Amino acid sequence: MINSMNSNQNQQCGEDLSSRRPRPVFFWSNGEVMKWLKRCCEEYYELYGDKFLDGEITGRSLIRINDETLKRMGIENGKHRDEIARIILKLKLKSDMIEIKDLERKVQTYQSQPTPANCNPVLNTKS
Repeated sequence: MINSMNSNQNQQCGEDLSSRRPRPVFFWSNGEVMKWLKRCCEEYYELYGDKFLDGEITGRSLIRINDETLKRMGIENGKHRDEIARIILKLKLKSDMIEIKDLERKVQTYQSQPTPANCNPVLNTKS
């Protein structure tokens, strides 16, 4: 298994998210996917970047990629597919964690605001 990511790459790949909010992966363009692939998977970018480019892989399709998809893209080496799938899964999990934290923050903000009596579904019995 190839594991060439160092701590600097880990930070660039989204593991240190406290300082800024990255654009959600789901909304990435093919260009943004290519930048991520080059930054986080340089070895695989060299080998398979053209396949991500030719396949017009966007963030939406990136987070849905599985082993079979990688095979169809022409990535024949099983170890490479496993590693690429693992790296994509880590990215998806990080993205999901950011989304969950943002939702929790919104819920806390919403819950901390006073609710007018006419907007409270429990108190508003008019139908």
